[in-house]
Amino acid sequence: MDIGIHSRLDEDIQWIEYYVKNKDVETLGKLYEKYKKQIYIHCLKLMKNTEDAKDMTSDTFIKAFEKIHTFRLDFPFYPWLSRIASNLCIDQLRKRSRYQYEDIEQTYAVSYSEETMEEREYQNELKHKIQVTIEKLKTEQKRCFSLFYIYHLSYEEITERTGFSHNAVRSHIQNGRRRFKILMEQS
Repeated sequence: MDIGIHSRLDEDIQWIEYYVKNKDVETLGKLYEKYKKQIYIHCLKLMKNTEDAKDMTSDTFIKAFEKIHTFRLDFPFYPWLSRIASNLCIDQLRKRSRYQYEDIEQTYAVSYSEETMEEREYQNELKHKIQVTIEKLKTEQKRCFSLFYIYHLSYEEITERTGFSHNAVRSHIQNGRRRFKILMEQS
């Protein structure tokens, strides 16, 4: 007898239903064992680092099992699980890129507590240089870059405001960041 895709999906649903009714953690362990490798590979593609992928895989299952009661039983489990993994990885990468931008600001910034007239002038020149550099970005890059780094909007919020797809927003931000760095180094 060939175990088809529907049997495997039914198995997932049975395990989830059993867990929700009986709170038997072993059934969650079965889901973990079944999907841990797929989720790890998925996270590795996004994170491009084995340690980060392992962390994100663990975080994915923790979050999924915390939210398992919200899972709709009429949908397949793996796409729901991989969406959680994608969101966690994207959030982590976004945090990193925000820290990198803050590092750029700190590299060029001066502490206000010990600020002299020269330092204030330098700070004002730097702000002007950053504004001029942002203006040199392509229109789409400038818009997404500014919304992300200056106004601290999420990819989803930028997608809603601009009408760009999620992938286009991500691309405009990444390309804008690379271009910004090059232009800052040139000026």
